[in-house]
Amino acid sequence: MHAFVFRIESPVELVHTGKFMAPSPEWIHLNRLMIDYELILVTEGVLYIGGDQEHYTVQKGEYLLMPPLTNQYRYKSSECSFYWLHFTARNALMKVDAGQSVAESGERIVIPQQKALNTPEKIIVMMKQLQDAVRSYNEKNLNNYMTTAILCELFNQASGTAWNLFQHACLRAPTPAQYVPFPNFTRPIHGASVPAVIQYRGTAKFI
Repeated sequence: MHAFVFRIESPVELVHTGKFMAPSPEWIHLNRLMIDYELILVTEGVLYIGGDQEHYTVQKGEYLLMPPLTNQYRYKSSECSFYWLHFTARNALMKVDAGQSVAESGERIVIPQQKALNTPEKIIVMMKQLQDAVRSYNEKNLNNYMTTAILCELFNQASGTAWNLFQHACLRAPTPAQYVPFPNFTRPIHGASVPAVIQYRGTAKFI
C-alpha cells in the first residue's frame, strides 16, 4: 500500500465534488484514465474498483485516494453510495511505499491510499459543507481551502501509521527510487460562473 505526501503551505485546487448512489445492485464503475486526484469515501455498501494492477474493495467508513495517471476501471458490480472529490495538487511531493519515509514538517501531510476512518462522520460533514459552499458561492479560494481542510482531517485521523512511515524514511539519505513525482495537472474549475451541480455517472446531487 502507498501513501501520498502533500505540502500544504498553499491549498490544493478543487476540480469538482458530489455524492453518488448506485441506481441498482448491478451498477459498475466507469473505465477512465485519471487526470487528477480522486478521493472516495464510501457511506453505504461496498465499492469494487480497479486502479492499474490493483483491485480495491472499499467498505463503508473507508476512503480510497487515487492519483493522476491511474487507469481506473470496473471489475465487479457494486451496490454502494459514496462521496467523491476530484482535486489537483501542484504541491504534491511524492508517493511513499510501505517501508519508506520523509522528514517531519508542519507544512506536510501524509495520507495513506486507503484506510478505515475512526470518525468518518467528520469527513461527511466537511464534504457536505464543501458542496454547500460550491452551490452557494463557488468561490475558488473558499473551495480550495475547504478541500485542503478535508485532506488535513484525513491526515489527522490516519496519522498514527502514515506519519510514522513518513518520518522513518526521511531519516535516511533519499535515493531516486524513493521519490515518485506526480505531474502538476491544473485546470479551471468547470462551471465557475454557474451553480456547480456536479454529475457523477449521470447522478447530480448535493446531499
